[in-house]
Amino acid sequence: MKKLLKNLTIILAIAFMLSLIPIIQLSPHIYAQVDDFSFSRFTHVAWVHTHNIFAVIGDAFKTIPFFYTLWQGTYTSAFLMSLEPGIWNQEFYHIVPMLMIAILGVATFWFVSSFVSGILKLDKYISSGITLLILMISFQCIKQPAEAFTWYNGAIHYTGIYALWLILLTCNIKVFVSGGAGKREQVGLCLLAFLVAGGNNLTVLTALIVQVYMLLLLGIMALYKGRLTGKKSEDNKKDSESKTGYNKLLITFIPESILLFVGAMINFLAPGNAIRMEAMGGNSNGIVETIVKSFSAGVKYSFDWTISISSLLFIAWLLPFAMVIIKRLVDKFGFEFKFPLLLILAEYCLFSAMWAPNIYTSDETDVLRTQNFIYLVYIVLLTVTVTYLMGWVYVRLLRKYKITSRLPLLCGALVVCATIGFAATIVHAGSYGYYTSVAAYNAVKSGDALQWAGTIRYDFNVLEESDAPEVRIAKPESGSPVITCDEIEEWRHGLVYYYEKESVLYDFE
Repeated sequence: MKKLLKNLTIILAIAFMLSLIPIIQLSPHIYAQVDDFSFSRFTHVAWVHTHNIFAVIGDAFKTIPFFYTLWQGTYTSAFLMSLEPGIWNQEFYHIVPMLMIAILGVATFWFVSSFVSGILKLDKYISSGITLLILMISFQCIKQPAEAFTWYNGAIHYTGIYALWLILLTCNIKVFVSGGAGKREQVGLCLLAFLVAGGNNLTVLTALIVQVYMLLLLGIMALYKGRLTGKKSEDNKKDSESKTGYNKLLITFIPESILLFVGAMINFLAPGNAIRMEAMGGNSNGIVETIVKSFSAGVKYSFDWTISISSLLFIAWLLPFAMVIIKRLVDKFGFEFKFPLLLILAEYCLFSAMWAPNIYTSDETDVLRTQNFIYLVYIVLLTVTVTYLMGWVYVRLLRKYKITSRLPLLCGALVVCATIGFAATIVHAGSYGYYTSVAAYNAVKSGDALQWAGTIRYDFNVLEESDAPEVRIAKPESGSPVITCDEIEEWRHGLVYYYEKESVLYDFE
């Protein structure tokens, strides 16, 4: 099994690096658009007039109260969105796709390795293999790649804040393993929690629910003085130590939870949120109707996303790695994978809750920028679910009836068959254009990306060289989902403030 996993990890690493080539080729054609200009209106002007980094940072903080009162309460996102790379030089914006992939990759690897290598003490190549698997499907099958990776404003607001939340979860895992946190660590946890609470509302809601899950779990573990491993404590002293340890952890996480809640309230109660909701037409559903429709959406999307050919391939590749984790949990920690339905119910409730904000405000579930975040969380939930269910099968069937000697061969055969089946199905159906790397390759090959970039370079030259208060520019157009999409409004939105003009119109207006 060890050799198999090493080979699979090497193959995944090569495949992932190859998948980045089209993105690297596309990057020189990526430029800022719409809200990039709006949110960096102060920072860009500060840089143009002063070329002082401290002035830029000061105006980044100025962005927070401006949008807090007029549009949205996402104080962390507002600060980050005001620092889009184009404010220094429009050509710097080309780093956005690789920057977002790097942020997501580092956060995902740290999250996975903190459990796999940190708690279970398994080799790094196992952590790397699982991380690459998660990144591959997340990157290739994201619901709207432009809003996830190439448009800075949307990407940092969702992908970036998701990565920040993963870092918070990773820190919590490390605190759990160490049995508590010192004063410095606790201050760091509180700061991270407060920053996460200033992100997009969907991430904040999800973070709050997971925080409640974590506190409930710690409370149950402290109450029953056990480690949920299925092994009884040998004496009362162990029970007492265990209870004391979980009580200590519970107390450690309370300040962090309070800061997360306080930050969320600051975010949710911002005056700008009411203005934005009114501009968007107000709420479409009541609370009860929203809850019912959210659970219905949870069923629909968990079924649709799980039975997709990409998810099935992901599961097949995950199983060999999952088996190593399962064996370590069972053999070293005595974990028995009890109550799998309870885990699935908790995950289903979390997954369903993520659809609630859009259903409440617009009665829609196909808002792709929010689907991006939900899909990223879904892949992590799928990883946990597959591992846990396979662990339940291993303990009750495979180990019990000693059907374990052929596992490496069976896992290898499953991966090979699944990969061949995936390739044959995709080629036959002709649906490979759905994947991010293929969409990027097509955008470059067709000339769509070149035309898009050429028009934008022309527009920037006009805006930068003209002293006139009113400017007319060409309208950039692209049909590639990895460059732009219908949810991203007019390309020029925000240019008036960004370039200090009175009016910016398209040449045909």
